[in-house]
Amino acid sequence: PSQVSFWLPSWGIAHIPIWGTFITTPQVDENKAAVKVETNIQNDYAEALSGKLITKFYDKNNNEVAQKSEEFSIKPKQQKLIEQLIDVENPELWGVNTPVLYKAVSQVVLAGEIVDTYESSFGIRTIKFDADKGFFLNGENMKIKGVCLHHDAGLVGAAVPKGVWKQRLQMLKDG
Repeated sequence: PSQVSFWLPSWGIAHIPIWGTFITTPQVDENKAAVKVETNIQNDYAEALSGKLITKFYDKNNNEVAQKSEEFSIKPKQQKLIEQLIDVENPELWGVNTPVLYKAVSQVVLAGEIVDTYESSFGIRTIKFDADKGFFLNGENMKIKGVCLHHDAGLVGAAVPKGVWKQRLQMLKDG
């Protein structure tokens, strides 16, 4: 028998909506990465609210590596975009062979109480496109490979086992 699970969000009066964070890495070198976090906060209350947005970064071992807080006030029935620039010292870069991810935990705090927590995963990396030399990931020139890949796996059908996807991706990577 198959098991189906559903995720049903439930929010308080102030919350970060689904897809409410957008994370980029505008400046990266081996010593420091500047990570830009854009967070939307929704006020569903009929009155203006004031509070604090706390954003914490965790590395792959779940150690806190950075934190920043920002005061905000938001009008009734409105959204507010808060931008934070947070430095990460000695970042581990995301790459094809080293897919290191960080976790951003954003907390909305009203009157000293955490009313919403939102988690986002992100990788720290640089990308560059050069008309003459091609694509660069973390300063390394590499080819972008792709295929016309349909959602199914031929005779296996549309319920594709993970092993089939892993094999296909490994074949692409091996080249």
